[in-house]
Amino acid sequence: MAEYVAYQELSAKSDAVWHEAKEKNDFALFEPYLQQMFDASRRMAGYWEPEKDPYETMLSTFVRGLTVAKGDAFFSSLREKLVPLIQQVTAHADRVDDAPLHRDYPVAIQRQFSDFIMDVMDIDRDHCIIGETEHPFTINFSRDDVRITTHYFPAQVASCIPWSTRAATPSMSSTPAGSWLAPALETASPWASMRASPGSTRTSSAAAGPSAPSCCRG
Repeated sequence: MAEYVAYQELSAKSDAVWHEAKEKNDFALFEPYLQQMFDASRRMAGYWEPEKDPYETMLSTFVRGLTVAKGDAFFSSLREKLVPLIQQVTAHADRVDDAPLHRDYPVAIQRQFSDFIMDVMDIDRDHCIIGETEHPFTINFSRDDVRITTHYFPAQVASCIPWSTRAATPSMSSTPAGSWLAPALETASPWASMRASPGSTRTSSAAAGPSAPSCCRG
């Protein structure tokens, strides 16, 4: 028990130091805590599932149900389609003017843009809210309670788009128009039903909810 308490204390301290190091752009400040977290996580994994490789255990803890084999299969399928596409786009990059993506867009306008994207995707806002955090993520506590977060950069408007759209699978299953689509998406991607695992350690400090909404817009 004492070792587990120490592990949790280390995790909390590491998170605080990470924020400070990020603000100062000083990796050396965070590096020793990162190593301690690696070492402690390996030990914890050995206690939880000693018969498994520590990485396999921690992977499943972070994203419920995920295994190395599933991850390899998922990324292999992406690579098969994405690499040729990226090569084609790169070969013809001169045909597209992406300057509009690099203009300065006020955060207030980007929030409206995220709302617009979610509306176009028919995401039921009665069951899905969007908030802001340092490291964006999505979590669903049930098919009727989905929470997504994003991070806005004034000069990188495209950066907020993936975080708005990644909520499509869990939240569209809550809408009348999208109820037929979720099973297909879940079949197509082994991660579709896992990407918002309540087991994610990120949710403890960043999950946005109706009752905690200094950072939230519902």
